[in-house]
Amino acid sequence: MFTRCKLLIAATVVVLLSACGSGGGGDGSSNSPASNTKPVAKAGIAQNVITGTLVTLNGSASSDANGDLLTYSWTLTSKPAGSGATLIPATSATPTFTADVAGSYVATLVVNDGQVDSDPSTVTVTAAVPTFQLFPSGHFSDGYKETYQLSGSDTAGGTYTATLSQTTQAQTTFNGQQAIPVQLIIDVKDGKTGDPILLRTSTGYFTTDNGNRKYLGYIDSTGATFIGAPISSIPQVATNGFSGALGSYTSSSTGVTIIWQLTDANNGLADLAVSWTTTKQWSGEVIYTIDQSGNRKALTMIVIIHLTDSDLSITLSGNKQ
Repeated sequence: MFTRCKLLIAATVVVLLSACGSGGGGDGSSNSPASNTKPVAKAGIAQNVITGTLVTLNGSASSDANGDLLTYSWTLTSKPAGSGATLIPATSATPTFTADVAGSYVATLVVNDGQVDSDPSTVTVTAAVPTFQLFPSGHFSDGYKETYQLSGSDTAGGTYTATLSQTTQAQTTFNGQQAIPVQLIIDVKDGKTGDPILLRTSTGYFTTDNGNRKYLGYIDSTGATFIGAPISSIPQVATNGFSGALGSYTSSSTGVTIIWQLTDANNGLADLAVSWTTTKQWSGEVIYTIDQSGNRKALTMIVIIHLTDSDLSITLSGNKQ
């Protein structure tokens, strides 16, 4: 009887152990590791930028269901002809590149969780050549004013400070036609002593037609009147690289030719340069740094006096106040 009980107990233990899988009799499926899930790449949202912009891509929304650490691999699968754009660094979640040419840039992102690659995800960045208004809103309205605080030096070692202001005045007539006057005042002082060096006032006259703006001429600080012929229209907007002539202007003894050019100033800005040459011994240039709405951010003025032996160049620059 005792022997039979031992056999029954032993058999029960074997059955229990087998049921628990301890004896290797089960299929072991309950102990197999969880299956890996492919990660998901997200290359971010489409962007519209202007040429020259430093673009930042963002793949940080990519994910892995298992919580595995992801690595990133970006490629520029398409870019405009002539572009030298390169992703830096291509293994970052947020690489950058410069959209140096107008057109579409397609970037592809693949992420890896240490075991398997994701399906590719793409994003398109479209770059366009920026257009710039040449004058800010309200520039030709009575009372509009800009003021710049300038400093600089000349090629002979002199230093200067200056205040330059431009004020639009009420409509009047110039050379027999309706015109909008813009008065310019420049006050130059010695940069070391603060002593006054130069105070000059001049007034330029523009046509009243917004769609056909022309620079008619000006009256300088001596009272001399400069009349334009020929005169060219000034476009309302332009793109980088465009240039044109305002016109040629003469008084009783002096001739002046004025031209303009728009060039890239980086970071979405442009330099609007207005240059003049004269039949006398001087020439110069005023460069406005502007945004796309024509708002002026800074100014640089260069005046060159042509002497017998050499030229004396004076450069003043500063920000709009």
